[in-house]
Amino acid sequence: MAERIHRIDTDDIATIVYTSGTTGEPKGAMLSHRSLIANVRSGMQVVGLTTDDVGLSFMPTSHVLDRCVVHFMNILAGGTVAYAESIETILADVQLVKPTAMCGVPRMFEKIYHAIYDNINAASGTKKALFNWAIGTGRKVVMKRRSDKKAGLLLRAKYRLADKMVYTKVRQLLGGRMRVFASGGAHLQEEIDIFFRAIGVPIMHGYGLTEATCTVTLNTFDDFMPGTLGHPYPGVEVAIAENGEILVKGDLIMQGYYNRPEESAATLAGGWLHTGDLGYLDDNGYLLMSDRVKDILVTSGGKNISPQRIETLLKLNRYVEQVAVIAESRNYVSALIVPDLQEVSAFCAREGIPCESRLEAIEREEVKELFNEIVESVNGELERFEQVKRFSLLPDEFTVESGELTSTLKVKRRVVDTKYRDLIESMYA
Repeated sequence: MAERIHRIDTDDIATIVYTSGTTGEPKGAMLSHRSLIANVRSGMQVVGLTTDDVGLSFMPTSHVLDRCVVHFMNILAGGTVAYAESIETILADVQLVKPTAMCGVPRMFEKIYHAIYDNINAASGTKKALFNWAIGTGRKVVMKRRSDKKAGLLLRAKYRLADKMVYTKVRQLLGGRMRVFASGGAHLQEEIDIFFRAIGVPIMHGYGLTEATCTVTLNTFDDFMPGTLGHPYPGVEVAIAENGEILVKGDLIMQGYYNRPEESAATLAGGWLHTGDLGYLDDNGYLLMSDRVKDILVTSGGKNISPQRIETLLKLNRYVEQVAVIAESRNYVSALIVPDLQEVSAFCAREGIPCESRLEAIEREEVKELFNEIVESVNGELERFEQVKRFSLLPDEFTVESGELTSTLKVKRRVVDTKYRDLIESMYA
């Protein structure tokens, strides 16, 4: 075994991880030992896991984020890795394992956030006032940190009191020992980012992709800007091409796609990884992403539509579970919306509307009107040509098993377009 280990070169391929395949067939990214070590060591510099850390894994092990952050970083630190039984049992697993670190997606944090506020809104006026005071205090401390300013003596005293009376109780819902979340794959709402930092469990939200092994940029404990994807990892260069494409350079870059020499050459042209994502760096060097190059939809009138931006705005609403925007070669934007069954059921219960299933709920006029108000609210934040003119509510979720989602839970637009062709056509009739 020792001899085999010594024969391994750092540039040898360690693993082939397949991309999610949102815009076509998945491609195998060939990752070397060098790229894995570079990414994990950079992560250790900014996250700093130790032998005392316990990571809880619930994302697919084929997902490079969970593999690098929960598995490899814990291995390097000498920590522990625990596996959740399933996504449905995640809350019970958190209470059992009491992890200190965990990967997730923005939608998961949104659900936790809304569940906490649901409990608070149902509490007495005194408890509600105390909670709001504590979160307000935490928000002030977070923004001081963001501005590289030190909180004053009085504010620090208030924060300690808020931690003792409120934050510790909220952290108990997360097992009691959680100190850091890692997140990626979609936009993280600023309010939710600030909330988790305020209660002492920061979400390290960033940008990454399989072709770059894992993480490229990250909002860390002390270096963060809510609403952005953070600064580049140590040893990583990020640039923006003339067409707005994000370019990445560093040891973390893949060697190419397995058995795809032409695509490899195009993606790694000029020594840069051409990510296929559109974005920009703000005045302080924080990265922001707008959409994927191949995801941009062009209307029949020649307008470029960023579906991810519209979908993100809609999904920020608690009643919206999933969205697929339609616009390619169409004369206006439409959307397929999957309601959040739990939230819609709660709405129906409050309004005295009978609905025992998503199918029954989406047929109720009151529910349709609710979603009409949601869409109109989002339209107010969009340019006229981006606004959603028609939408349809779906009775079934997009799933990996049905082929509408990738293993990383991204929508496969071609599959959705084909499966719901008749419904889509009806929105343009």
